[in-house]
Amino acid sequence: MNNDASSTPSAGEMRYTASQILDTVKSAYGSDYLPDTEMLEDRLNDEFPIDKALVKEIRAEMPTLGTTPDRLVAVVANDGKGEEVENALKAARNSMIAGTSVTDDGHAKVSASRVVRNGDYVCYIMLGANNVDDTISESAKLDYAKKQVNRGVSAFNSMFA
Repeated sequence: MNNDASSTPSAGEMRYTASQILDTVKSAYGSDYLPDTEMLEDRLNDEFPIDKALVKEIRAEMPTLGTTPDRLVAVVANDGKGEEVENALKAARNSMIAGTSVTDDGHAKVSASRVVRNGDYVCYIMLGANNVDDTISESAKLDYAKKQVNRGVSAFNSMFA
């Protein structure tokens, strides 16, 4: 849900930290949360190039092993910069989708990923259990991945309800 910054707390009020956002979204997954390590700054800059002048605080996690593409990026933007951060994360998402082959095992999860924002709080969510049924259609894999990602979207949105 996108709201303008005037209808929600601004990052300047710091109602939430990036760690609180990350922890809230992470808790929605339980054992289905696959990232296990903080994303190093170089990797974060490569995958999610966001102008540092827009960011008050950022936390990102990814898996260290395996081939799953899971990522969680929680950003507290500087006051009034949430939309710019959202646009940067959407551009990174579009780049990932364009760079992922339909035959790639993670294609459905990458395609189902979402960028959500509430004021100056922004989150990139590509998470959830992996569908291991290779006999289902690509469409069914995408539906499954969307349901998994929506767990995190709902958790993020619940913080602002």
